Order: sequence, then C-alpha cells, then structure tokens
Amino acid sequence: MKVSRIYSDCKIVATLYIGTGLARSIGVDVFKPVGDGWQLCDNNPKHWQGVGHYQTIGRPEAIRVAKPGRILATINELLELTA
Repeated sequence: MKVSRIYSDCKIVATLYIGTGLARSIGVDVFKPVGDGWQLCDNNPKHWQGVGHYQTIGRPEAIRVAKPGRILATINELLELTA
C-alpha cells in the first residue's frame, strides 16, 4: 500500500512493506521537481564518516527538500489507512 502527498516543492511517497512473520516496515521516498517531472532525492549522505563529517556536509538531500513534519504526516496517513 502507498500514500503520496504532493506539495509545491516536493512529493513524498510512503510505502508499507510486509515481511516475514507479518512484520511491517515503512519506506519513504522524497522527490524534488525537475522540469516537468520528479527526481528521487538521495536519502544517505555520501561517504559517511561520523558526526564531524555530518556537521560539515549537513543533512541528506531528502531531509533538506522535505520538512520532517511533512514526512511524518505522510507516514501517519499511511498508518491510519492500515489500522
């Protein structure tokens, strides 16, 4: 099951996965507008080397593009649909 929310500056897609033993997990993809379409944002900082490196390069692109509150609202909507 998927839930998508589209804003002027991003699109957030939350996907529910059901694994072995009916364990649930949620994946979140953030897209940024590029031309007439959407481009997937990177979720991981490149070449992670610890906290000092994080302070230098900042947050991953997905978190910079989409506000954390919007990501949580999308996840919450998905959880409400599956309750």
